Amino acid sequence: MKSARDFIKSYGLLSKMGGIHDIRWPEDVARALERLPKDGNKRNAYFNIEFRTIEIRKRIEALQGRLLDPAERDVLTNLHGTAALYKCSKPWCEFFTVGFGNVEERKQHVDGHDLPFRCPFEDCFAFRLGYATQSQLDHHKRHHHPELDDGFEFPKVATKEEATLWKASTRGDLPMVEALLDSGVDLNQPSRPGGMETPLYLAAKFGHFDVCELLLKRGASIDFTGRSRASQRTALHAALVAGNRDIVQLLVSQKECLPDEPDGYGRSPFCEACALGHLDIVKILFETGKIQADLRPARHPECYSDGSDESTTTPLGYACGAGHFAVVQYLLQQGQSSLVDEDVINRAARRGHKAIVDLLRTATAKPSRSDGQLPDPGDDWVVNFNQTVPRQLDVDLLHTLKHDNAVVCVGFSHDGKYVATGCKRSARIFDVKTGDNVCVFRDGTEDMSGSNFVRSVCFCPNGKYLAVAGEDKLLRVSFSYHL
Repeated sequence: MKSARDFIKSYGLLSKMGGIHDIRWPEDVARALERLPKDGNKRNAYFNIEFRTIEIRKRIEALQGRLLDPAERDVLTNLHGTAALYKCSKPWCEFFTVGFGNVEERKQHVDGHDLPFRCPFEDCFAFRLGYATQSQLDHHKRHHHPELDDGFEFPKVATKEEATLWKASTRGDLPMVEALLDSGVDLNQPSRPGGMETPLYLAAKFGHFDVCELLLKRGASIDFTGRSRASQRTALHAALVAGNRDIVQLLVSQKECLPDEPDGYGRSPFCEACALGHLDIVKILFETGKIQADLRPARHPECYSDGSDESTTTPLGYACGAGHFAVVQYLLQQGQSSLVDEDVINRAARRGHKAIVDLLRTATAKPSRSDGQLPDPGDDWVVNFNQTVPRQLDVDLLHTLKHDNAVVCVGFSHDGKYVATGCKRSARIFDVKTGDNVCVFRDGTEDMSGSNFVRSVCFCPNGKYLAVAGEDKLLRVSFSYHL
């Protein structure tokens, strides 16, 4: 029972488990276990064990190619085995301990957990990477494998309006599209001058896979964009906003496709998919190996239903703010924990996504050392203890200093009477004894759209001046009459 209690406290997500630190007695452990979902996939969302397991196993897998002495090799064998190096990260899966012979086999297996509804035809692109729901798979079958559908399909009724390639592409009228192309119509002409809605864009936007396929075969420009900033969006943008994974797969498979091409506002298809929570499309784009995951678009209103305008962030940050747990978990597993900062965490916290906050905290936590030794070379932090002093520290909360946004740096004056904090577009000085905010220094710029967080604050020796460094690459020195 003690082992079960320690396990829950170590791996349980506070937002899901609740009262983890109050678990002391066997009956507390039993109640906590009874509240867990019976389904393994749902139960996995209550713990951070998958992410931590992946991080550990990455280190172990890297050791396989190194020269180890026999004793070290024996330890590694006892911990990880010899039969299969690449193991599933899902704790409830039988391959969590058995594993696979190579990375690709494991990847296909894990994809089966995340997107379990696969097409039954082995030569279909949806056989390897499936769908999240049965309805999505049924939609795929109806459009790509009509021979499986026993129902009747009514023919399209011809309209009296003038037939154009744009209208036919919008309706998905494949025979009309083919006839118009045969007549010599320009298939790369937008519906209006300077616009972006080419026949391919419209077919992708309204989910007509067969029309997209025909247009591409006839030479449609896959990365066409309009001339104005508002119209600089490609067919790939249109397909992923609609959540049509099949068309995204079709477009990405074209060698001319630029899967990370941003629109006029800097929003790349990958960022769009993360912001909207399309895990299947996120995987397709990320696996192209052409994604710049640290790009920060100027604005991204689509991922917030209430239309609020927040500071720019990475695709991971937008997924966190929009509450897409599965997308966040996938990105962290792909090594994007280095992109997590306090702004990303606060973004998720403000919107009430507690499980994501727990996951982000786990991803950024550093292992502590209690033996007084320095960490291994290459770590970006150092902790050392004075061996002659008992490691005991009594701390009482003195003040809670509230800010409107994330505090990213703190510095005390040399006499210890004041503390300076750096946050978004400003620095503040507080009286340590009273907690009063005695000074506020703002960056003084007129443009209020950027974040420009203050990243460092430092008092001069006499405490009269405060040096402030921000993201705009400027160093400001301020004098306070109040000190």
